[in-house]
Amino acid sequence: MPSIFLLAFWLFLLGALVISWRAGDRHDRRMIMGIVAAAMMSAAVFSLFEAEPALLFVSVIDIALLLFVFAFARTSRRFWPIWFCGFQSATVLFELAALVLPGEYMMLAWRLGAFWSMPALLSMTLGLLIDRHKMDAEEYGM
Repeated sequence: MPSIFLLAFWLFLLGALVISWRAGDRHDRRMIMGIVAAAMMSAAVFSLFEAEPALLFVSVIDIALLLFVFAFARTSRRFWPIWFCGFQSATVLFELAALVLPGEYMMLAWRLGAFWSMPALLSMTLGLLIDRHKMDAEEYGM
């Protein structure tokens, strides 16, 4: 059953990134490449390490992604990076909680943290699509 959820996540990630790549500009694409790099590094860590050491490394990757998105959100005129930053903050907080919790509680907190990656990707995709629609409407005088 977990492999179905993992496959669904990767398909959702791929779809969100393709749509976002087409809708975004070069600055947005830089963010998208950072998100892809973080996802690929996290997947590599999961395949190389046991659960507890992997959680530590993934937490470091997610904190770096949060800082990357935060820096972009400070200079961007768009709203999606702020939303993404908020959802990524929830992910990081749950992962940090998982680092101090014992056994099964650790896995529960870790999975709750992983859940917040879906709304983060959704906010990025919808935000870029809405911004693209607004820019197209302004360009064509609608």
